[in-house]
Amino acid sequence: MYLNGSGVPKSLPTARKWFKRAADNGYADAQYDLAVMYENGEGMEANCTEAAKWYSKAVQQNHVDAIQNLLGIYERGTCLKQDDVEIASLTRRLAELDIADDQLNLGSFYAMGRGVPKDETEAGKWFALAAEQGQPVAQFMLGQWYRDGRGAIAQNYVASYKWFTLATASGNQVDGRNFLTPKMTAEEIAEAKRQAEEWTAKHPIRQKAQHQ
Repeated sequence: MYLNGSGVPKSLPTARKWFKRAADNGYADAQYDLAVMYENGEGMEANCTEAAKWYSKAVQQNHVDAIQNLLGIYERGTCLKQDDVEIASLTRRLAELDIADDQLNLGSFYAMGRGVPKDETEAGKWFALAAEQGQPVAQFMLGQWYRDGRGAIAQNYVASYKWFTLATASGNQVDGRNFLTPKMTAEEIAEAKRQAEEWTAKHPIRQKAQHQ
């Protein structure tokens, strides 16, 4: 209320006082709000280090916005040195909270070995989870995994064509089917299209819900 001047005169110092009291008592939303004030310099000089401290406390309670903001601080390398291990760890938290874009990002980290050991099986797992949510880039990547047979995913042109079809329908700009078409029979292509249509019928909303 003091932050927004809702029912009381707006007072950033007073808002900060009450956020701090609640934050000290372990309330994640207050820890996040206090961190935002420090990061943006609301009613005080900006202090990225204090912001990171309070974001970190909220992160331990899986506060999504706090995880995303702390991740941004690490990626920008402002007050905290860029750290691929921490970036991967925070991305994993978001991926485990079923956020498709972060599942895609975590899969990419495993594919590249960024902040985690390179592991194409883990990469394929996270691409698959994001793809099932309709993330177009993840659908394309999963198509590649099926096309080439990577990690624990066996080569399967029908499954690959299906995911490439869905990725293109979802807005991915590269059409991966061009490589596959000469290698497949008409019956295999028809089956892949049928599977893509079946998937779309089961995911009419989620297919377009998340884009990177």
